[in-house]
Amino acid sequence: MALALAGAAALAAPPSTPHLRAGAEHFRSGRFEEALVEFRVSDTLGEATDASWYVAATLTKLGRAEEAHEAFAQAERRSPGGRDALLDFYRALACHQLRLYTCADAALVAAGTRAGPTVAGHAAKMRAELMTVLRAEPSRATVDWYFERAREAEARSQLALAAAYRREAAALARRRQDCYRCDGTASAVHTSQAP
Repeated sequence: MALALAGAAALAAPPSTPHLRAGAEHFRSGRFEEALVEFRVSDTLGEATDASWYVAATLTKLGRAEEAHEAFAQAERRSPGGRDALLDFYRALACHQLRLYTCADAALVAAGTRAGPTVAGHAAKMRAELMTVLRAEPSRATVDWYFERAREAEARSQLALAAAYRREAAALARRRQDCYRCDGTASAVHTSQAP
């Protein structure tokens, strides 16, 4: 999904520490690689507990959804109060890029309850698009695909991503009339075909 929320809308108020300020300026100017460096320096130096959220949002803007997902999980653990509606929206984008549609929907719900009109409008539009995907009963191949992605992520030590793929697989399995793989067990049929 193309997003009109560019850097100008994000991080509108410059944060209070030097590296966060520099990162925010780069982010607003669309210089996401530079923003990522500044946010990571801030995070490493412990300048601000919410720097990890900005790292995750920037990774999303860079199209590095797997890294972004792991970074959002880390930010949630380290600074649960550091998130806001826009950061939840970026989390939804990362989930969407990874085809984690129930994850994206949950993040959009969280964003929509606190968002201003621009973010709320984008969140509502994205949720409507997700509902068309989530309405249909998922195929067995789709459920298998998510379990396989979980296995692959775990092999790469991307544990938050693996858990998200497992949750997605379980949610989709429960939406099938036959509750295929609801117990989360491996199936003889695996597919690399994307849902």
